[in-house]
Amino acid sequence: MSGFDLNSCCALITGASAGIGREFACQLAGRAGALVLVARRLDRLEEVRDELTKKDPNLNVHCRA
Repeated sequence: MSGFDLNSCCALITGASAGIGREFACQLAGRAGALVLVARRLDRLEEVRDELTKKDPNLNVHCRA
């Protein structure tokens, strides 16, 4: 994912609670200005958010189910 400056962008990631969506969220963490994680289960999204913000407390992450 090199070559793109995403610092001022907000990334909307669907299916972010598992699989490819979760991995994509992990890869974009720290590259995008903010992440909006979307999936059917809020509890799993919050686990992903907690994992990401544990690595980077300044990360701006929003969860929507």
